[in-house]
Amino acid sequence: MSKQSYVDKLSASIVFAQCTLIFMESIQHTKFYRHRLKQLLKPAITELIKAEEQEYDLIWTESPKKVDEMSSNTMKIIKLISMNGFTDFILLGNIILAYYKNPNAITGIANKILNTKAPSNGKAN
Repeated sequence: MSKQSYVDKLSASIVFAQCTLIFMESIQHTKFYRHRLKQLLKPAITELIKAEEQEYDLIWTESPKKVDEMSSNTMKIIKLISMNGFTDFILLGNIILAYYKNPNAITGIANKILNTKAPSNGKAN
């Protein structure tokens, strides 16, 4: 496995661990967090926190700037996605699929809506 591939996989695992952790912690403050669910989630949350810290440490040694950027972007994305719950997931999934089919078109639409200029590398911000 190439070094870049390793960093990409590690980065993805951090993002998903962070998403999982946020939603699992949020359920702690609901009526559902009782008995068996509490017994199962508490150790899972603890392990996710440990894994996330270890993974961030590995990425941090490679690129501290990437960790800060990734963490900030991940939190923004999680907040945006969770604003309307899971009902928007299908639409967001379709937008992502459309991006992979035609990145220039979707980037152009996004830039037009957000009033931003296209990045010099031709990829979305």
